[in-house]
Amino acid sequence: MARKNLLILFLLIFVIIFLIFSFNIKSLAISKSKDNDGFSFSILCYHNIKETPSNDYDLSLIDFDRQMHYLSENGFTPLFASEVVDLLKEYSDKNFANKNISQNENNNLPSFNKNGNSENKKFIAITFDDGNDGVYIYADKILSKYGLKATLYIYPSIIFAKERNNKRHYMTFKQINKLIKTGRYELGCHSYYHPYMTKEDEKGLFLNTQTAKATLLENTQIEPKTFAYPFGLYNDKVIEYVKKAGFIGAFTIDRKFVTTNTDLYKIPRFIITKDISFEKFVKIVNAK
Repeated sequence: MARKNLLILFLLIFVIIFLIFSFNIKSLAISKSKDNDGFSFSILCYHNIKETPSNDYDLSLIDFDRQMHYLSENGFTPLFASEVVDLLKEYSDKNFANKNISQNENNNLPSFNKNGNSENKKFIAITFDDGNDGVYIYADKILSKYGLKATLYIYPSIIFAKERNNKRHYMTFKQINKLIKTGRYELGCHSYYHPYMTKEDEKGLFLNTQTAKATLLENTQIEPKTFAYPFGLYNDKVIEYVKKAGFIGAFTIDRKFVTTNTDLYKIPRFIITKDISFEKFVKIVNAK
């Protein structure tokens, strides 16, 4: 009798363990399914567009045109950096199922259906770091031709140097303002003097976040909403100062796709250089 009871107890324990294991597997599957119902897309980080590239971070005019043509012909929805942040915020909102992103004041974001799924998952965000004059001379014509838009990540010290004729290949604030007025560009902050942010003391962190933001506002009458880490370097202290400065999100150069789980202050981007083949570009923008 005792052996029979022991056997029953053993079977009961086995059944409980099996049910717990099965439940965990099912929960994991549901979790993955929900993530797949969200979105995954790429943010592109460019530096300069030139007729003939002179360094690794330059991209030829021909290659840039081909890439933008592909985005246009294949139905990608372009987003400003702040719209990427808004998209992530809206998706993470527990009540987003009863909302419609297209009702936001900017009215440019893609909408979601009643299940929270994007009606157009082919998002793309284009960014330009530093303020190189190839954006003004070459890139703008191409973006205009294909109906695309981009975010400019500017750091003031290099623009001031250009205006003192110390740096030849950068834009002036007059040129930056002209681009912004077209409606094809959003202004972002890329620090004040492009340091290794993780090596800066508190004074340096303040200068490269709050002072940089105020300086851009003073010279453009536009308050930058987002921040891009110079050299892609950040840590908890840097993020703290970025948040204190009032930026709603920050962008890295971590080569990852944006998903529903992306941290607002660790939003990844793919640097696009002259060495990236068109085939590789296609894989990047299609989140593969």
